[in-house]
Amino acid sequence: MEIIKQTKKKVEKAIQTDTQKVNRKIISIFIGSALLIALCVGANAAVQPLTLLSLENSFKSDLNAYELSMTTTRANEEAYQLSIQLTSITAEELCSSYKALANYKDSVKLPIQDPLFNPCTQMRGYAVQFQAPATEVVAEKPATENLKQFKVEVTSYNPSVSQNDSSPCIGASGLNQCELAKKGVKMLALSRELRDEFLEKRADGTYKYPAPVYVESDNPSIHGCYWAVDTLSTHKFKGTAKETAITKQIDLFFMDRKDNQGGTAQVSNKIENCSQEFLNQLS
Repeated sequence: MEIIKQTKKKVEKAIQTDTQKVNRKIISIFIGSALLIALCVGANAAVQPLTLLSLENSFKSDLNAYELSMTTTRANEEAYQLSIQLTSITAEELCSSYKALANYKDSVKLPIQDPLFNPCTQMRGYAVQFQAPATEVVAEKPATENLKQFKVEVTSYNPSVSQNDSSPCIGASGLNQCELAKKGVKMLALSRELRDEFLEKRADGTYKYPAPVYVESDNPSIHGCYWAVDTLSTHKFKGTAKETAITKQIDLFFMDRKDNQGGTAQVSNKIENCSQEFLNQLS
């Protein structure tokens, strides 16, 4: 409106001077006004597409972010399902699955954290992210080479003169079994043919005591690791009609007769089943 008022004043003033000049003034003023209006209209026209383009780009960005979040969610779900499958499996399978998860993470290029440790190098226990149930995985011990195992009769003996000799605490090993028993050392005597299986024989014909022996039994009072420290007689009931050779028999040492045990068991050289603490007792 202000432009029109100014134009009117200029026109009235121009009429008073020269008609020709008036015509020229009117034409130039209206051309200027037209250009000004066109400029305004053009500016609005340019602003409107720019605003729409910005909104469109923003929407696309939000959509991409949403799709990425959904992809991440699916990846996390797949990783969780994989972690669930890692429970109660062997160490080798666990290592293989760990590598598969690592390859998957690298292929999708998503921010999935690695498991808390590498089971290919650390085999005891594991915990994968996403709260997967943790299961302890223990590397299997190697099997005993030259395995020796025998089914035997189990009897017991005590440190008494009637059962031994004038030194009931000292056996073929020369060790004081009474003192060792007080310290919690479990000991036994072997029949002669078992002695030949479990003890090293020296060049002079003597045997190297003590030797570890693993005894397997359903009876927890018998089952466990023992040190062979003595040898049984060749026969029982000597000098009687019941005299028989003693074979495939072990005699467990107990300080008190009331602790004696009997039955059957299996003896072997599977000392990998014995603790290091046991092996250090008489080594």
